[in-house]
Amino acid sequence: MAFNASDRKPVSDIVVLLVPAPAAPLHLDLLAEIARLFSDHNFREELDQCENEQEIMSLLDRS
Repeated sequence: MAFNASDRKPVSDIVVLLVPAPAAPLHLDLLAEIARLFSDHNFREELDQCENEQEIMSLLDRS
């Protein structure tokens, strides 16, 4: 996906986190967990192999 990334590489994954206003501190914990997961090369490789939302949810549950 063209996303005008600073490294000029295509974007393969986008995470959207929707929180109510005012956002509870829980959203910061969720952002930290997302950052941890996406920093893991193995997680990103497994995510790329997922073919549907059930597989993605299973991967998230295992991580």
